[in-house]
Amino acid sequence: MIESLRDRFSRRRSTPAKRKLGFRPLRAGVEPLEERRLLAAATTISIKPCVQEVTPAAAVILWETGQDCSDNQVYYRVAGSGGAFNSVTTDRNADTKIAEMQITGLSADTEYEFRVRSKAAKRNNGYSPSSTDCWSFKTFPNPASPPSQFTFVAYGDTRTNPTWHQGVADDIAAQNAAYVIHVGDAPETGEGTGYRSQWKSMYFDPATNLLNGVVYSQPTHRPAVPVIPVQGNHEYAGTGTHWYSSYMSLPNNGVSGDAEKYFSFTYGNVFNIGLNTVADDYPSEAPSYAPGSNQYNWLVSQLQSTAFQDATWHVVYMHHPAYTWCQGHSESVNVQNYLVPLFEQYGVDLVYYGHCHVYERYVNNGIQYVLSGGGGAPGHYDRTDQDTTPPVRVSGLFCDATDTDKHLQSSIMDVDVPNRTLNYECYAHDRSLGFTDTFMLTKPALFSGGVLSVYGDATVSATPEGFVTVNGKTLSGLVRASQVTQLRAFGPGADLSGVTAANGFAKLGRNVQLLGSDSEDLGSAVVLLGVNVASAAEPAAAPKLIDAASVDQVMAREVKVSTPAASQTGSLLGGSAGFRAAARAKDALFADAGEELPTLRLRRPGAR
Repeated sequence: MIESLRDRFSRRRSTPAKRKLGFRPLRAGVEPLEERRLLAAATTISIKPCVQEVTPAAAVILWETGQDCSDNQVYYRVAGSGGAFNSVTTDRNADTKIAEMQITGLSADTEYEFRVRSKAAKRNNGYSPSSTDCWSFKTFPNPASPPSQFTFVAYGDTRTNPTWHQGVADDIAAQNAAYVIHVGDAPETGEGTGYRSQWKSMYFDPATNLLNGVVYSQPTHRPAVPVIPVQGNHEYAGTGTHWYSSYMSLPNNGVSGDAEKYFSFTYGNVFNIGLNTVADDYPSEAPSYAPGSNQYNWLVSQLQSTAFQDATWHVVYMHHPAYTWCQGHSESVNVQNYLVPLFEQYGVDLVYYGHCHVYERYVNNGIQYVLSGGGGAPGHYDRTDQDTTPPVRVSGLFCDATDTDKHLQSSIMDVDVPNRTLNYECYAHDRSLGFTDTFMLTKPALFSGGVLSVYGDATVSATPEGFVTVNGKTLSGLVRASQVTQLRAFGPGADLSGVTAANGFAKLGRNVQLLGSDSEDLGSAVVLLGVNVASAAEPAAAPKLIDAASVDQVMAREVKVSTPAASQTGSLLGGSAGFRAAARAKDALFADAGEELPTLRLRRPGAR
């Protein structure tokens, strides 16, 4: 076509009549412009680049073009560095309109700025956001070095009504979340060539403020937020291409034939598991999660993993509800029979799901079950009969005949790492409803790398099978007493009478630290180092009464030491005001009562 235009322009410019009459070739300046415009038509970016499969060292950038492209590129650098851009050109997506580029070799917990370029045949480059500006994303932190505080959000069932979805997604974007978990049903019909456009119109476009953030050049710039979805029944609706597999880059679970259909990942001190429960509706297409299936066995391996044990919080999300009392869909008996027993056995903290387009929360055997299905799909109604069969619903938000969007909401989790707390809040998108649902969880104990840390008045022991218990509840991940190589008790009220060799704590020896502060800030703590774990024939040393002869060293900072009753001479006694210490003069060296000491050391019997 361009060659024929050139011939036509050449003939017109050389017309003898026009030269003889003195005509100026008016079109000569326009026609080359038209030619340049045809030659320079840019490749279009139809779905803006979003960040997926983020880890401490890598991230995937995914976008879609309006034309078939085989030439795609990501330019990136540390945000604000001003240095040269690195680039990635390897596209791992088989679809000719979807670019899926993985960036590796990144630094943990670091913001990067980036732009993407695509070029279709006979077209010029197309850029997003532009050839000079950038989007940005942030890598995940190393689990061993989590940020002190962060937020993550759960929502789902975003199909059918893009306007409603946009409202909820904008709410979430304002939270500056580190990541978002999506409980499924992103489009209405997830399969088939004729329904491909729903992924753009119902999922990507309405969530652009969340998925893409704000460009880096703006004073209000905000990184793109990774949204990590599981599949719902609507991802399997229709026939033909399963677009979820094309549009989502997810952690590889290592299971042959099931890669990315279910997965796990860690952010900070939160271990997340995404499950596929769509076999409830499409048993011939979706992976089974019944006992003995690949997914079930994989789930057990995750619940028994070191990463699961080392995390403070343990989150599972899926599509089908364990518990609900709405008119939309019934509870999944399979989830209750196959999965709930595992959640209880291994100490899962929170379980999220959707399928019903409402909000509900249940508490069962210490686990919070949250139905967060108000992301944009048409609302469901509450049942008219009473919810009386345990577990009974704690909170709920439904639509009604006059407020058809009343159910729209998202669930926000604020994690405070040093204080071991998770603050939860759900609020309605329509603030005029005044609906909120809140709770706070606090962990009395943490386990990581063989070190068991207990806080406050925690009581530590073990089950007859040898699993560590704190306040009568087994630790998440079924930690065995034999795995504990060091114990740190923060606060004067811990009860360690069950920490004995007979109960399986055989590897502790003298690796016990008893700290008089209930936090890890030891500025005003008494620290007792090297307390013996009792043998099978004797009781364990506990902060409430500790044999001075079993302690290697006492360190005190700004703690007033007083003398207890004479009957307790020769022992260390834990009290509400801190540890009080006393012993016979030949056994220990103490300051006078009330004296502030930078360091206090015990001399064991016979020491000079």
